[in-house]
Amino acid sequence: MGTTSSTESAQTVLERTVVASTRWLSLVTLTYRDAKGESRKWDLVSRTTKRSPTAADAVAIFVKLRGAGKEASTMLVRQFRPPVNAYTLELPAGLIDEGETPAQAALRELLEETGYTGTVDDVSPALAMSPGLTDETIHLVQVSVDLDAAVNANPKQALEDTEDIEVSMVSLRDLKQTLTNHAEGGGVVFAALWWLAMDAK
Repeated sequence: MGTTSSTESAQTVLERTVVASTRWLSLVTLTYRDAKGESRKWDLVSRTTKRSPTAADAVAIFVKLRGAGKEASTMLVRQFRPPVNAYTLELPAGLIDEGETPAQAALRELLEETGYTGTVDDVSPALAMSPGLTDETIHLVQVSVDLDAAVNANPKQALEDTEDIEVSMVSLRDLKQTLTNHAEGGGVVFAALWWLAMDAK
């Protein structure tokens, strides 16, 4: 087991100051104590919807598609993301609503974004997205979708007016090449999806 040194335990955030805020995001300046005991500053972006410092903001959903005679496959979503000015390939994902568990949020978001109903197999602990830039964390939720189930015979998305999401099914065998083709065509790939593809079988 790993151990924590006294200098590591001494490092901590002392104060949070909101510098500016919009409806969805806040720019926050942290005051923290470093390993030498000195006070330093750090700027970060935080969601205004964040319920607590320890609560995850969102879920990302790794779908395992199952069906008679079908090879191991997953589900991707393609959408335009203004911050990167490009179309992205991502896992289905969304914010966790107040009162929801990560598993509940994953099943709701999967149904809304793709029209499919599934069952939750696994929920990760809260995972950092880009810890040098933001305090956003997510749960990676693995969901199985039975393509032979009657509930999935005629999937219909329930998107918000601002959403335009294209759903595709990709075999795990072809996942890495699919992501490579998208990136080479000028698109952007969600980092966690690329990592999954490195070990996909």
